[in-house]
Amino acid sequence: MSLNRSVSGRSRAGLWYETSGSPDGVPIVLCHGGPGLSDNLEPVAAMVEDLAFVVRYDQRGGGRSAGVGPPYDVATFLADLEELRTELQVDRWVLGGHSWGALLGLLYCLQHEERAIGLLYLSGPALSPTRRADGWRERMRRLTASERRELEDGAASPERRLHLLWATDFAHRDNSPSFEREPLYRWPVNEEVSRSLAGECDRLLEGRGPRVRLAKLQVPALVVRGDGDPVPRRGPQEVAALLPHARFLELAGVGNVPWLERPELLRESLRSFLAGTLSRA
Repeated sequence: MSLNRSVSGRSRAGLWYETSGSPDGVPIVLCHGGPGLSDNLEPVAAMVEDLAFVVRYDQRGGGRSAGVGPPYDVATFLADLEELRTELQVDRWVLGGHSWGALLGLLYCLQHEERAIGLLYLSGPALSPTRRADGWRERMRRLTASERRELEDGAASPERRLHLLWATDFAHRDNSPSFEREPLYRWPVNEEVSRSLAGECDRLLEGRGPRVRLAKLQVPALVVRGDGDPVPRRGPQEVAALLPHARFLELAGVGNVPWLERPELLRESLRSFLAGTLSRA
């Protein structure tokens, strides 16, 4: 397969995107975490570029798409994804997402099931706000007493706050890089995007309705969690249990960003999942 690496562009909405990999491979879009952050999934793309046509992009309001303004709501973010698919002339694709991006991919599958070949739910959140609160408590437990005071007292700058929280993403804190030199995200967080979408997602996922819809979704899914993720296991386990065609996979010795701690484990499982989607592309 020929490779067509790192072709960048702008969607009609003004969103920055980049494509890489084989034009003949299975299409996959990688949705970054946040909300309000920017793409950091190039290392994940590199794991599968010989099998896939990979699309990465910065969601509106963040990173290289910072100039794309409101509305910052789920409907608009899903419309952005669908517009990007249309512009790239992709008929059907795999939705791959990390953290918040995993939830965005899941919501896309619910709205556009006919366009989804598969779903990668990587280090994705729990559906329940209560269970997401459990993840916050675990993050606080992983910080030192003085670091917790920084967050609780509001003394930490936005950048320092992110650095402290990112350190808790790792199964072993010694594995985390110096975020002064190697930030997980190159661009600052857009707090307006973060607040808007976090609150809306809590409302969207209330009650039994969303779970009933998930139980009817016929999209094959791989739900991946590191056994050292501060997000409790029962959150992604619930997602996997609800989806009729999902596999739940727990990676040993990694936290929320497995491509930085044990990339070989994620690479193997992701490639196996994508190889299985080739017959459905």
